[in-house]
Amino acid sequence: MKQLPVVSDNSLMLNLLQALSYDHNINNMEELLILIHDSFNVIRKNPQKLHGIRIEKMFGYMAAILGQCNFIKQEDVGFSYVTSEMVAPDYRLILKDNREYFVEVKNCHKGSKAFVKLTESYVDKILNYSGVTLDNFKIAIYWSGWRIWTLISIKNFEKTDNGYVIKLEDACIKNELGELGDMLYGYYAIKAGSYNRFVKGKRD
Repeated sequence: MKQLPVVSDNSLMLNLLQALSYDHNINNMEELLILIHDSFNVIRKNPQKLHGIRIEKMFGYMAAILGQCNFIKQEDVGFSYVTSEMVAPDYRLILKDNREYFVEVKNCHKGSKAFVKLTESYVDKILNYSGVTLDNFKIAIYWSGWRIWTLISIKNFEKTDNGYVIKLEDACIKNELGELGDMLYGYYAIKAGSYNRFVKGKRD
């Protein structure tokens, strides 16, 4: 795949100014510089946020390299005007067979009993996004403690009273990353067996 040409620096600056103009006076350069400086410091001091951004970008690169997508777009950028409460997923993928996936990317940094939990309200807001259904809504998870990726349909999460949950072992078994061209996704199911034996032999 090839990346579409990025916009020029001037266009990026215009987009930034357009976003800031809703709440700030863009004619006051001193105010804008202070705002940008303070925002940068807040983000820099939040390792979890920075790591989350890096993982989100990593998924886009990985999906492109695996070779089964014709189109990959970061979906949660730019302006949107809506009539109901919703959240844009991180990515929209169109596969070579024209299937369309909407993907939300998560990073899990838990240890031996790793799991990912999504609140029901959060999932409902993404399902309200145009085009997203239970059939094409996927969660990409990077299990950093094990250095593996999984791609899971929201339908394969366990539904609880408080939302949706999936454990690492189940994510490995139900992994759909092979749909994007990953040749190791079967290996993850085997690795899940090793994971299960490891957890059973480890104290909480």
